Amino acid sequence: MDNILNSLDEIKCAANVKGLKSYQSKRHHIYICNAYAGGSWVVFRGCAAAASNFSVGVSAHPSVYNESRFGGSEEALATAIRCPQLVLTAGNDRDNLKPSGKIIDILRCNADDGRGVTTEAKEYKDMAHGWVTRGNLSNPTVARDESNALERCLDFIDTHLYGRAGYDAF
Repeated sequence: MDNILNSLDEIKCAANVKGLKSYQSKRHHIYICNAYAGGSWVVFRGCAAAASNFSVGVSAHPSVYNESRFGGSEEALATAIRCPQLVLTAGNDRDNLKPSGKIIDILRCNADDGRGVTTEAKEYKDMAHGWVTRGNLSNPTVARDESNALERCLDFIDTHLYGRAGYDAF
């Protein structure tokens, strides 16, 4: 993982997010920023960008601490976010992203500041980092929590894009 993160180029990441936002502004229909683990750092960066057109951010077993690799802080990044966020953590993920953690508190304060940053956070205490994308689905507990996490993602997106709970877009 360190090799991958060390090969990331912040400027290229920012350019890719900027390119996606440019595409968004022309197409007016891409509003979701969804990722897992290290990709959640990109979700936070994209949703925090001053000119962001993202309407909702969804992160499972996030690794937002990667911001420090580029000289930033998770707290400053969270403070800049301007759209609703769903953050799903595993039992062994960092405490600052769990429901009572500092990053979640910052996101909730953003909502109090009138930015519309509704934040939902759920900890899956019995899960290990990575369970949504690479968990052993033959384990009934993992299968249950993976299914629940994906349903939460879809419901959150549906609620914040279409104003209703219960995913039925297809």
